Amino acid sequence: YITWPEGIDASALTSSDVKLVLTGKYGDSLTLKADKDYYVRSSAFETQIAVTYQNWAFIPVYTKLIIEAEGASAVYDIASVYVYEAQQGGGGKTVDGTVTAYSFYGLRNLERWEQLIGTPGYLLRTTIDGTVYYYGEKDGVPFLTEDAAEGFLFEAIEERNPQLSGNTLYVTTRTELRQVEKTVAGEDIMFTQFYPGWSFPVPAGSLLNPTLCDPGLEAEDGYVIPWGTENWITNEKWAWQKGIEEGWRTIEVMPYQGKFEWKVKKGTSEQFTPSKEVESWEIFGDVDDGTYVTGDGLLTVAPTESHPSFAVTVTDREGNYGTVTISVI
Repeated sequence: YITWPEGIDASALTSSDVKLVLTGKYGDSLTLKADKDYYVRSSAFETQIAVTYQNWAFIPVYTKLIIEAEGASAVYDIASVYVYEAQQGGGGKTVDGTVTAYSFYGLRNLERWEQLIGTPGYLLRTTIDGTVYYYGEKDGVPFLTEDAAEGFLFEAIEERNPQLSGNTLYVTTRTELRQVEKTVAGEDIMFTQFYPGWSFPVPAGSLLNPTLCDPGLEAEDGYVIPWGTENWITNEKWAWQKGIEEGWRTIEVMPYQGKFEWKVKKGTSEQFTPSKEVESWEIFGDVDDGTYVTGDGLLTVAPTESHPSFAVTVTDREGNYGTVTISVI
């Protein structure tokens, strides 16, 4: 937006009167084409310049924008790529001792693993008369709670062994859980260690969403940190942008959050819409009675759904498919 001083009438300003140049830190430059890469709309007092040029790159090609108009110029810092991460290994069904690596791109001052993940820890849980309870403590007094967020988090830094090497974070998975006896209200109770994952209120040893990461993190030139998003998956999706996936046998399912992920509250419904005509919808994974999807893509999650996640899949007559991962909240 350009706001003109009183006495100047810019209503006749057109795109040919404006010049836009992108520059990079290694000397690259690109002069944008009027009425193709940018458009201009002007009134007597204000001019609006809309830049529509796109460059789907994994690293910023340009970091400055120079605007020239009416003999004057201004230089702006610009960002074209979100800070993003790529996961190597892990995921799915892992075994004890699996090391997962997360490589982050675009962070200027990444120095400690604490900037990216919650302190590794474990809860203690037990089942009594069919109800799952967690071990909690308040002012040193033990108690039982059904809410994992109220459970006492025991430190597990040594077991999970988080390490940061350069731009890559390494975290060890633990699945072999020990039995631990605790006394609660005078009763000896046997608990099992439990390492909460990202879907639990306590992000113990899991990647923090960008909003919860160390606020001191800074982006490199040309990158921007997606503080407003809920997880880093949102910024793994560059290769899935519309147009790049042409020729892939996939059906886009909307809405989606990040790479085909969506949160649905218990006891509510969500309407999903495919990008093309489809043959069938189905749920993949274990769900409780009352959770179902109809033939037109309306998903209903039971009020008592106990499974934290499952998938909704869709197929057409040619065998193309699409999927959206459902996180139950």
